[in-house]
Amino acid sequence: MRFFKFNINTLKPELFFVIFASFFGLIILLITPPFQTPDEINHFYRAYQISEGHLISVKQDNRVGGYIPVSIVKITEPFLGLIGNMHSKTNYKTITGQLKTPLESDKKIFVDFPNTGFYSPISYFPQSISIFVFRKLNFPPLYIFYGARIFSLFIWILSIFYAIRIIPFYKWFFTLIALLPMSLFINMSLSADIVTNLLSFILIAYILKLAYSKQTISTKNFAITSFLIILLASAKLFYTPIILLFLLIPKEKFFNKKTYYIQLIGILIISFGSVLFWSKIMNNIYLPYNLYNEQFRDSVPIIKGADMHEQMQYILNHGLYLVYVFVNSIVHSFDMYFQGYIGAFGWLDTVLPLWFIYLSYAILFFVALTDGCKIISLKLNHKIIIFISFIVIISLVLLSQHLIWDCVGGDIIRNLQGRYFIPVFPLFFMLFYNSKFNYPKIVIPLVIVFSFISLSFTIKTLHKRYYVAPKFESIIIKCDAEKVTKENFFETNMPSVFLENGYTQCSEKARSGKFSAKLSYKNQFGFTYRLHHCKLGDIINVEVWRNGTDGNIIISGGTDDFYISESKPIEKDSTGWEHLQINFTVPKDMNNKETDIYLYNNSNEPSYFDDMIIIYNNKK
Repeated sequence: MRFFKFNINTLKPELFFVIFASFFGLIILLITPPFQTPDEINHFYRAYQISEGHLISVKQDNRVGGYIPVSIVKITEPFLGLIGNMHSKTNYKTITGQLKTPLESDKKIFVDFPNTGFYSPISYFPQSISIFVFRKLNFPPLYIFYGARIFSLFIWILSIFYAIRIIPFYKWFFTLIALLPMSLFINMSLSADIVTNLLSFILIAYILKLAYSKQTISTKNFAITSFLIILLASAKLFYTPIILLFLLIPKEKFFNKKTYYIQLIGILIISFGSVLFWSKIMNNIYLPYNLYNEQFRDSVPIIKGADMHEQMQYILNHGLYLVYVFVNSIVHSFDMYFQGYIGAFGWLDTVLPLWFIYLSYAILFFVALTDGCKIISLKLNHKIIIFISFIVIISLVLLSQHLIWDCVGGDIIRNLQGRYFIPVFPLFFMLFYNSKFNYPKIVIPLVIVFSFISLSFTIKTLHKRYYVAPKFESIIIKCDAEKVTKENFFETNMPSVFLENGYTQCSEKARSGKFSAKLSYKNQFGFTYRLHHCKLGDIINVEVWRNGTDGNIIISGGTDDFYISESKPIEKDSTGWEHLQINFTVPKDMNNKETDIYLYNNSNEPSYFDDMIIIYNNKK
């Protein structure tokens, strides 16, 4: 019977990590539709560009990007409606249908990707290697996409396996934070964060190994550390201060004090030199909104009013301005990064429940306090070094976001995402390390059970987000255009229902309240709502008030199932607003298909729309 006995204390954390990360990572990878992690479309474009040998992005005609096969752009189109829209769903038939699209690598167009165009080739090493192989085999683009996802995931898994194996303490804690929902979600994607995350974990683990193991520091150790810091500095400049952990290594471990100071200075020079090298390349590529090609700048991920160089000058000329911005941002963007570090999926539109976020942090702190090692203690001066490294990195993360993504002179950093803290939060939690608290009989089962529950919950959340359409017998949706969410959706009378195109909100005219939706050829679509699984005989009634001569109510289903439009008013009030209305009966079952309701105006003359009402009655 002893053969069947299992001692949980003998379970190796790195082995457990590989099993869980592989199993749950693959499920999350497959259940997450294509291009549904932050900026995954542009990451795919940049990785494909690198796979063809173009290591630096193309800058031409005041645009930044590269030449990409038309087929790759084409396969993104069925999934664009999912981005940021909680009510938009897809199905496996739509996904598998894109697998048939041939690559045709010789048919290319220039595509803008200024946000990912900054990244060095190091950031896309696993993705571009995989894309290179599948591209040479002439695989269809969606096969290339999924192949790159899978290969990148397993490169990350192997890297974290190595980090957990060599780190002298906190093995189960490192396992826990690597298996957090957001960590697994972002590291199964094509994001440039994958390489940054794995390099950060390896570098931290390797320096801690040098600092707290019995080995002396050799030239080989110095060369490996230097190589890792060059790679990390190339992937993401602002995580380079992790190298300050080198100060944890006792001088006695070096051949002599002279060797210690030579290697320390060498490490700092290498780090600083790598940062300068890639900063220069980034500056040569960078284009702010006001210099970007006017024809394309409103459809690419750059911020109007943002300018990295002008922002830096503003910071240098305004004393404590940056300190105020940092404090203000940490306070007011707290929810964004606090929740995002644990689990904010999709394009940050699907956040795990708040109770689960708090539970996750409680477990993180508990394991950080109880996963100690009796033979290794962190002295106060060591924790001070770790704290300084953490603070410097956090400051650089905040600065980088403020320079690139905020208007010049802005008082808050609006793009403070939790995933940016994945490489650096191990340092934060190390401040709570205590060698006296070592309870493996509690820590190991807790990490195993929590990881299983949290990742299972993640899979359920992602499935519901992308594949489960809401079902109801009847619904009345009213929208007066008065309130818009930060994700640019119009709020309605129903707390869980939103209409798309919130960016069309306008205060120039209004029938009720202060706002309406302004549509023209620049912004043609408004008040979009998507129904799912409509049945034969279901009745849809849509009405809206229009101020202007052009613009329609449209109800469309599937690719070519039905399309109905109405632009003639049924009445006009004393203030000049015209009442449009459609009464429509669904002519067929729309299983696994969307029925889209929206307003449309492509005229040069703008029209204003207000007081939208959608009534849907399900035929029993």
